[in-house]
Amino acid sequence: MKMAHSSFFLRLFVSLCVMVAGLFSVAGGAVCEAGDPALRLGVLANKGAAEAFRKWRPLADYLASGIDRPVEVIPLDFSQLRQAVADDDLDLVIANPLNFIEFQDLYGVVPLATMEKKGLPLMGGVIFTRKDSSITSLGQLAGKRIAAVSLDSLGGFLMQAYTLKRAGVDVTARTTPTFLKNHDHVVFAVLNGAVDAGFVRTDQLEGMAKRGAIFMGDFRIVNALTHKDFPYACSTELVPDWPVCATRRLSKAMQQRVAQALLTLPGDAPAAKAAGITGFVPAGDYTTVSEAMKAVGLK
Repeated sequence: MKMAHSSFFLRLFVSLCVMVAGLFSVAGGAVCEAGDPALRLGVLANKGAAEAFRKWRPLADYLASGIDRPVEVIPLDFSQLRQAVADDDLDLVIANPLNFIEFQDLYGVVPLATMEKKGLPLMGGVIFTRKDSSITSLGQLAGKRIAAVSLDSLGGFLMQAYTLKRAGVDVTARTTPTFLKNHDHVVFAVLNGAVDAGFVRTDQLEGMAKRGAIFMGDFRIVNALTHKDFPYACSTELVPDWPVCATRRLSKAMQQRVAQALLTLPGDAPAAKAAGITGFVPAGDYTTVSEAMKAVGLK
């Protein structure tokens, strides 16, 4: 009798293990080899964990199916993300180019691929005023009221500040930009006359005009530049968009497998649509971002 009970519980334990393993395979979106530890993908969760999961979980599932290894999304705020990278607690990181430069310099993080948005892997910054403004050049922005997105926004502050710095205008020396945390808010602040000029990412004005929120004719682009095969208003150099990065704890072999999976992501795949991208290209050169950070005092 004792042996029969032992056999029953053993069969029950094995059955439960098989069932749980099956559930995890279904939930993860890919069938992975038993015993493979999940790769930990750290993402910025500025809009909360739920939104981070909605945006990045499909990409994690896509990667898992491509590399035969589970991938776990870890939503973090910036301070938590920095600490997790420092503690070697992550394998992969999705962060903006400023964060990447910091992590590269301090913790040896390497870029695997650069995101493509609307078919373009490059971005820049726009400096703009109302159409009826007297401001027509970079030099006239000294001492003016300026709205920007945030101090760590590449397209919503850094590239414009770098462009102005090289033109002899330090936007932080004679005035403190108003950081509104949102590109739409910057545009409306300029339109309503609350500030003299605004800094937003390239494609922001066109996107708002397309959805009927503004008219492009209401604004003037300061230091308007034309870049080959780039259709948006721009006032700065172009730089690569957000990278997906590998931390120093991820093996070279796995880095190559992840990069290959990213580069073959179809633009119409659910993972791409959820993330708001059209795919990935080989990692770009972020040297200009590093130079801009130094020039503006962020590095």
